[in-house]
Amino acid sequence: MEKTKRLIWADALKGYLILTVILGHAIQYCLPDGQCEVNYWWKLIYSCHMAAFIAISGFVSSKSKAGCCKRRYYQLFIPFVLWSLIYWGTKGGDFATLANIFLRPDGYLWFLWVLFVISLLFVSAIGISKKLRIKLEYVVFFLCLLLVGIMIVTDFRLFGYQFIAYYFLFYAIGYFANRFKEYLVSNNWYLISLFCIWIILASFWSMHDLPFFLSNIPFIPASLLQYGYRFITAFVAIIFLLSFGTKYLNSDKNQRMIVCCGNMSLGLYAVHYVLIIPLCQFITSIIPNTSAIFQITIAFFVAILVSYLIVLLLLNNRMFSRFLLGKM
Repeated sequence: MEKTKRLIWADALKGYLILTVILGHAIQYCLPDGQCEVNYWWKLIYSCHMAAFIAISGFVSSKSKAGCCKRRYYQLFIPFVLWSLIYWGTKGGDFATLANIFLRPDGYLWFLWVLFVISLLFVSAIGISKKLRIKLEYVVFFLCLLLVGIMIVTDFRLFGYQFIAYYFLFYAIGYFANRFKEYLVSNNWYLISLFCIWIILASFWSMHDLPFFLSNIPFIPASLLQYGYRFITAFVAIIFLLSFGTKYLNSDKNQRMIVCCGNMSLGLYAVHYVLIIPLCQFITSIIPNTSAIFQITIAFFVAILVSYLIVLLLLNNRMFSRFLLGKM
């Protein structure tokens, strides 16, 4: 099998992003219920981190070849199933929890499942484009409208459909950002402007509510406004991150550890997710009178260290590396 040359900047960017994922979960589970949603750093992270992961996947998959579906099956679907079973075991192993993990993967390792389905949808779009001799841009645009339309009209949520419909947009953005790389921002002042716009938009970002200045707009469904605002925020962040990454992160000099984390991002994502909730509960229980910042910092670094060591051990076993970490 021909190996695809890895993009250093993409691994570096994934390395930084997986650290923000772990930090976001440390903030979420160390703070009392609901308090994370008023934490600016949590909002900044959640405004784009998973969308950026999806966009990078779209960017590096822009030359999809025969065998892509089989490769994605081993890289994403098998690890999703196995890590979900491990997570299920840590939650007591009852049938209702197991059924919920697969019917509603929202609160579990949804990212692996969603990226797997999106990859299949995009390969299908490429096939339709070639068979009907229609520009891929038109096929993808129609598919985006169809997926998002069904999501908004029906509010269908089984099998993580709302994530598949929403994040398909970002996979497409990443894919076409590679095809039209010349339109990525290279001017430093434009990069700074994009960054400033992102951090301002993120300050009004919410997981469940609309920004106050959009709450009274008539004739437009609140769900559409909410998804629209979240999309624009993530879109600005992604254009900034892709532009910054391709310009400044193309060397592994001084960031080899980050690049390594990016290459191990699937494993770090899966392992830390199993650990982070009990870890945060343990830390907040043994040092309850310390500041939240201190608790979050301890949880963040312990989660990174333990997850990193576990992934290293898994990588040393060919079977674990293939089936748990998706290494072909």
